[in-house]
Amino acid sequence: MLKLMLLALIAADVHNCLSQSITAAQLKAIMPNSKHPEYLSHINAALAEGAI
Repeated sequence: MLKLMLLALIAADVHNCLSQSITAAQLKAIMPNSKHPEYLSHINAALAEGAI
């Protein structure tokens, strides 16, 4: 749940920067033990699709 909340905060920050994507560094910060590059394209696609 905490990871999801952090992801929402990052998404909000990204939206404020007029960019609808998350960097590999941002994703690694909230998912340090995961294979984050595998998730990055899917998360960014969802952010763009949902206009988050």
